[in-house]
Amino acid sequence: MYRSHGLPTHRPLPVSSVKADIQAVAHGERKRSIAPFRLTKMLLTIGFLLTAAAIAASVS
Repeated sequence: MYRSHGLPTHRPLPVSSVKADIQAVAHGERKRSIAPFRLTKMLLTIGFLLTAAAIAASVS
C-alpha cells in the first residue's frame, strides 16, 4: 500500500504505520493538522496590510 503524509516519496509506508492509521480512524481519533506555510501566510498578510496602509496614506 503506497501512501505518504504529504511528503514527496516513492517508498511505501511501513505496514505498522498504515495499521495505526486505520485503528486511529476506527476509534475516531484524528491527527492534528499542521499548516506548513503558516509563517509565510502571516508575513504575506502583514505585507498586504502595510501596503494598503501606505497606499491609503499617500492618497489622503
